[in-house]
Amino acid sequence: MRIRQTILFVGLALTLLYSYARHRPAPENPPKPKPWEIAFEQPFEAAHQFHEGLAVIGTSNKYGYIDKTGRVVIKPQFDHARDFSGGMACVRIDSKHGYINQSGEIVVKPQFANARDFSDGLALVSTGERNVSYIDTAGKFVIKTRSTFATEFSEGLAAVTGPRQRDTYSYNDTDSYIDQTGKTIIKTSFVGARPFYEGLAKVRIDRDAYLNGGYGFIDRTGQVVIGPQFDQLGEKFSEGLTQVQVKNKWGYIDKTGKIVIAPNYEEADDFSEGLARVKFAGVYGFIGKDGRAVVIPRFTIASSFSEGLASVYERGKFGYIDRDGNYFIEPEFEAADSFSEGLALVLLHGKPAYIRLLKPVPAKSRY
Repeated sequence: MRIRQTILFVGLALTLLYSYARHRPAPENPPKPKPWEIAFEQPFEAAHQFHEGLAVIGTSNKYGYIDKTGRVVIKPQFDHARDFSGGMACVRIDSKHGYINQSGEIVVKPQFANARDFSDGLALVSTGERNVSYIDTAGKFVIKTRSTFATEFSEGLAAVTGPRQRDTYSYNDTDSYIDQTGKTIIKTSFVGARPFYEGLAKVRIDRDAYLNGGYGFIDRTGQVVIGPQFDQLGEKFSEGLTQVQVKNKWGYIDKTGKIVIAPNYEEADDFSEGLARVKFAGVYGFIGKDGRAVVIPRFTIASSFSEGLASVYERGKFGYIDRDGNYFIEPEFEAADSFSEGLALVLLHGKPAYIRLLKPVPAKSRY
């Protein structure tokens, strides 16, 4: 009798266990590991992206620099500070601009009313007089001009406006391009000259044009390759293309002036890493150089691609998408800057921090 009762009890227990196993709720999927981590928190009042291994930080209206561990390597002491470029950074002390190296040493003492970043080994400065000059990284004046306007050097040339050998100025003064010795390489009959990018420079060809001010592009011989035929033009060529506006819509042309992407967009940015941010019907997406939508416009805020990722705003938060439009980092930040030198500045739960990736961004893309 006891044996029979035992068998019945065991059978009932097995039946109950089997029924529970069949009907119990399935376990929830464990959360996927995040592809990022906080590199370090950012406790300062202001902070920039990293450039040449250092980032500007600001506190109590003074500026300094941190390294990629978050350590202050140049203490906040400047009234203003810019990003490093060519191993030098422009800083301001008592309304005068000078330059420091990455050790924080003042290499060019603050003496200029205005100063630009170093480019091609030279920096554009002015002492408060009407003429601008170029200095080298030792602070030596390499080129002294009689011009009131000039551009930074790009691709070995800089544009200067106005007289070269006299002190009077005229509406009819035109622009020239000089090399790094100050020698005139291209003498033009145009004004409003911009730096060269990818072998072309934007200049104002027709002063009397109403719409875009008569801008087109010249080559390094000074010849017009794209005339003033569009309502507006982009500032420079990037990855072989630049923006044009026709009837309040933006598209893209190639270096011959041919429209290769039809003007369909409310906004259009430079191409970066093979993609360009565009605005269509009030939201942002990304197109390839063939004009096809790689990422369908759906974001109210989006940055250009940098290091394989773009910051986008969706569902009330910022995240990062890859070049196929897939989320590499899900939206969870209140703010998110672009990645630069492996780090990105974000705002998470009200606290600013720099984040870094724990796995590489997929290199492959459909485009």
